[in-house]
Amino acid sequence: MKQTKFSLLAAVAALCLTALLTVQCTQTGSQHFRIKGHLTDAKDSLTISITDLEKGSLSARDTTIAVSNGAFDVTLPVDNISFIQIFNKLSNESNIPEGLALFAVPGEKLTIEGSFSDSCRFGGSDFYRQYNEVMQAIQPFQRKLAAIGRNYNQLAAKATVPEEKMEELMEQERTISDQRTKAILAFAKAHPDNEASIAFLLYLDEESGQELIKALSPEIRNGRFKKLIQTITSPKRETEETQKASKQEGATAPDFTLRDINGQSFTLSSLRGKYVILDFWGSWCGWCIKGIPAMKEAYNKYKGKMEIVGIDCQDSEADWKKTVKEHAMPWIQVANGTGSSDAIRLYGVEGFPTKVIIDPAGKILKVTVGEDPAFYDYLKNVLAN
Repeated sequence: MKQTKFSLLAAVAALCLTALLTVQCTQTGSQHFRIKGHLTDAKDSLTISITDLEKGSLSARDTTIAVSNGAFDVTLPVDNISFIQIFNKLSNESNIPEGLALFAVPGEKLTIEGSFSDSCRFGGSDFYRQYNEVMQAIQPFQRKLAAIGRNYNQLAAKATVPEEKMEELMEQERTISDQRTKAILAFAKAHPDNEASIAFLLYLDEESGQELIKALSPEIRNGRFKKLIQTITSPKRETEETQKASKQEGATAPDFTLRDINGQSFTLSSLRGKYVILDFWGSWCGWCIKGIPAMKEAYNKYKGKMEIVGIDCQDSEADWKKTVKEHAMPWIQVANGTGSSDAIRLYGVEGFPTKVIIDPAGKILKVTVGEDPAFYDYLKNVLAN
C-alpha cells in the first residue's frame, strides 16, 4: 500500500491521520493564531507542528503545549497561511500518531471540541465554521479509512501481514479514497463560494486538486489563498519532461546534498561505485514502518555491496530521530530538503514508501512504490553475483 501526495502536501492526507486542525487570530501589531479547545482523549501535552506553506518549504517547527483534563488554549505566531498538525505528545502504541491538521489563516481564530479517535466540531471565526461544514462532508470516509488503519496496525503487530490481506486493505483504501474524492468535488461544485473548500486539497491528488480549484469561484481563487494555491499547484520544479526522465529506469540518478541525522552534509554522489537504495519514508507511514525488518535483513546481507540512504519526508526532527532510534535503523539517514535539495521532487516521488535502486555508475535500475516483496527479489538478482 502506498500513500500519495499533492505537491507540497505530501503526507498531509496520510491514511492514518484521524482528522485535521489549525487556528489563528490577530493581535495588535503582529499576526498570531489562537487555538482553544477540548479533546477528550488528549494526553498531558500536545505537539503542534507548523509549516509555512507559502514559503514553499516542508520544514516544520514544533511547539509543545500543556493540556489540563483535555482542555488547551494557546496563541502562536504565524506570518503566512500555514499548515498545522496537532499530535498527542504521548502517542498510541502504533507507529501512527493520533493527529489533527489544517490551514492556519492569519486573522482567524478557531475552537475545537471532540476527540482524536472519533470526530471533532470546529468553530470560532467564519472561516472555521465553514471548515466544520467541509469536514462533516467527508467525516464518514475519514472514519472508514481510520478503521482500515487500525485493522492494519493490529495485523502488523503480529509481525506478519498475509499478502492477500494486504491486497484486501489496499483495495478497500483505494475504493474509499475514490469515494471521498467524488464527494469532495461534488461539495466544492455545490459550494463554489465556500473558502474553506480549499482545505480539501489536503486529501486530493494533483489532477483532482486542479479540478477542485477550477470549481471555486474567481473571488475565492484570487482571494487571500491565491498565493498558497499557486505555491501548492505550481512549485518551482523541472519541466514535466525532466521529471519524467528523472524517474525512468536507466536515467542518471539526480544528485543531492542533504543534512544527515547528525547534522552533517551528505552528498549522494559520494557513494558512487556502490549500489545504493534510496528509501523515501516517514514515521507517519505505516507501510514504511512495516518494511523496516525486510530492509534490515537486506542491509545485513548485502551491506558489503550496497548502501541504503533513508530519506525522511514530512516529519518533525523529533519524530524522525525517535523513529530511527526505536527501530535501530543502521544505514545512512538524511532529511529531505527544499528547492534544489528536494529529493521528493528530483525523483518524482508520488507515494510512500518509494525505493530507488541505483547502480555503481549512478544509473537508476529500479523504482518501486509501496511495500512489494518483488523489490527484494529484484535486489537479490542484482546483488547475488
